[in-house]
Order: sequence, then C-alpha cells, then structure tokens
Amino acid sequence: MTLGGRSGSLVRSGGSLARDGWTSGAWFSVDTPDGAVRQVSTAEAISLSGPGAQVRGACLVGAMLRVVDDPDTAPSVADAWGCVDELYEAIHERMGHQSLPAGRSYAHDQRRAHLQVLTAWNDAEGRRLDEVLDLIDCAVSRIMLAACLEPAR
Repeated sequence: MTLGGRSGSLVRSGGSLARDGWTSGAWFSVDTPDGAVRQVSTAEAISLSGPGAQVRGACLVGAMLRVVDDPDTAPSVADAWGCVDELYEAIHERMGHQSLPAGRSYAHDQRRAHLQVLTAWNDAEGRRLDEVLDLIDCAVSRIMLAACLEPAR
C-alpha cells in the first residue's frame, strides 16, 4: 500500500475543497459573469479538471480529478482509484457497516460502481462540506492505520 500516494491525494482533495469550495449536484460549479454561481455540465467538467481552471467549487469526485490532473501533485491514476476504494469503504464505516481492510484492490467495474456511490453520497439532499471532509479524514485514517499494521520489510 502506498501511504503517501493515497493518503496524500485524499489530503490534497480535502484541502482543495476547504480552500476552493465544495459543490453538490455536479462535478464543478463556476462563477457567471453576473456574479452568480452555476453548476457545469458533464461536457464542460472535463475542461475544468485541470489545475489552472477557475472553479468556484468541486464535488468530492471533482476534487480528486483536479488533484490527479495537477502536474505539481503528481499522484498516479492508481492512487486516484485507491482513493475511490478507501472513500467507499469509509462510507460503509460511517453507516455502521462492516468495511473491508484498507489497501484492498477492486476490479475496474467495482471501482466504477464505487465512483457512482461516492457521487450519489456527495449529492445527497442535505449533504454538507463538513461531512465530506469528515469522510476524507476517515479514509486517511484507514490508510494510516493499515500502514501501521503492515509488517516491516
């Protein structure tokens, strides 16, 4: 398990949400010329995933996309999918369900399903930024605990 990659990507995603803003219902929201905020379509979202794009807020998944597309953070795609897995398991923990150990790898189809769960969770009615940041903290804690329990090499 790569502690720096997965946990670092999650921490950067959380920092991005706290600094740049969070949104629900779309990957990103942007300022309009009249000063309002609007959510962007999926087609527009692809061009906003890069680090230089001006966004008003990002959802949990959108924030991870921005970290992966940022050449200064240099996480790998594998780290991003690992973040999806850990956040998915953290949701299960928060719901009081049994979760699988940190560091587990899933098949691509399962990971895509996890991504849909994360999106739905982020967009749930009444969801708040502090809950999203708490979920990120839970996922980081899972990774750190698993790293502490790994046998020394």
